[in-house]
Amino acid sequence: MAAEDHPAETPNLVMEMPGRTAGMVVLSAHLDGHALGESALDNATGVAAALCLARAIAPHVAGCENGVMLCLFGAEEWALAGSRAWLAAQPDERLARMRMNLNLDSVAGHGQLTALTSGFAELPGFLRGACPALAVHEPLMANSDHANFAALGVPAARIIAGFNAPESNLRFLLTAADRRQLTSDAELRAATLAAARMLWAALTLSR
Repeated sequence: MAAEDHPAETPNLVMEMPGRTAGMVVLSAHLDGHALGESALDNATGVAAALCLARAIAPHVAGCENGVMLCLFGAEEWALAGSRAWLAAQPDERLARMRMNLNLDSVAGHGQLTALTSGFAELPGFLRGACPALAVHEPLMANSDHANFAALGVPAARIIAGFNAPESNLRFLLTAADRRQLTSDAELRAATLAAARMLWAALTLSR
């Protein structure tokens, strides 16, 4: 198989909406995918949910304890390079303001959502308090951008559908079959509402 490398650039898109304090909840999803299919599950679902949540929370966030930092990262599929480079460029003061990272990556394709909570002991109970039906996997899994936040000590969770469900449509990730037909409006809406409950709990949490 012939291959070649060439330099390229990809954007990281970041928007802040402040709350009452300096604290920020980082709501993230990755923009990039592979050209095999449509990258519909991985990660158009996460981007769609994150944008929907940002739009919904915009009129209310100023009254919340914490603000929202919406981050849409590039180059996740290349060893999480986009978020790693962005975090490396942030001043300590900005990192210290990050109360939590809620990373939405492949949130539809199966009805069960799981939070990968990166070894942070407080996250499973906190997230399940907001979304009781949520499954939890506690050990760190460096399989999405949340891992780069966790490495810096920011409590971080990836929300994913179909975790440990081999029959789910998530089995088609990174293949030509990853197309929009693998999910439905109802499934994506349910995942977005679940993420909204988790986001709201984080926004209203006092430190």
